[in-house]
Amino acid sequence: MTSWLGDWANLLLRWTHFIAGIAWIGSSFYFIWLDRALTRPEHPKAGVEGDLWMVHSGGFYQVEKRRPGPGEVPAVLHWFKWEAMLTWISGIALLVLVFYLGGAYLLDPGISRIGRGTAIALGVAIVLFSWPIYDGLWRSPLARSPAIAAAISLALLTGVTILLCRLLSGRAAFMHVGALLGTIMVANVWERIIPAQRQMVDATRAGRPADFAVIDAPSVNDWLYHFRANACRTTVVSGAIQWASV
Repeated sequence: MTSWLGDWANLLLRWTHFIAGIAWIGSSFYFIWLDRALTRPEHPKAGVEGDLWMVHSGGFYQVEKRRPGPGEVPAVLHWFKWEAMLTWISGIALLVLVFYLGGAYLLDPGISRIGRGTAIALGVAIVLFSWPIYDGLWRSPLARSPAIAAAISLALLTGVTILLCRLLSGRAAFMHVGALLGTIMVANVWERIIPAQRQMVDATRAGRPADFAVIDAPSVNDWLYHFRANACRTTVVSGAIQWASV
């Protein structure tokens, strides 16, 4: 790739990934805060579980959390999903550009002697198989005990991290662990949370009572989702700090 073109692509992808990640994780934490800050309306309304008044940017905002009845969903409904997808796409593109096409930062001869092709295959395999393994674990009978499933998840993540640190350069290991966690998070949004939300919306628009238990199920492990968010952010930022210090 032409040097100046690669530099511009690197710069644009970094800023896109950074801004999209702020939008994604920021909105996620906002809704966690919002759910905890909601209070029961002073004057009860049908279908309203809680509301909140806020002041910002020269105006007042009233937010309601509703469980609408059949046919009550508005035609225009905002979905919080593209922030996650854009973060993942820009992050994977940046990973490929910097570590696979560039190659200078992928390996450290002082750590291991594996070939570049083997290292790339390892990185791609870890990203591709992270979601099926994680999802299979949490949909298996082991998930009946969240503590056991969480312990296994942490053990697997620790094993992968040690493996990468012994085969790839330090910064490449950091970034691949971040890509693994980010892939799991985005897949969870698109494969579990969004389909459950769509079932709820489709039922309501079709005039049927929505099964809110369907959408409540993915949020059971919200604490684990946000643990991954913080772990992903920490690994990527740590890798960036290491990069800048060289």
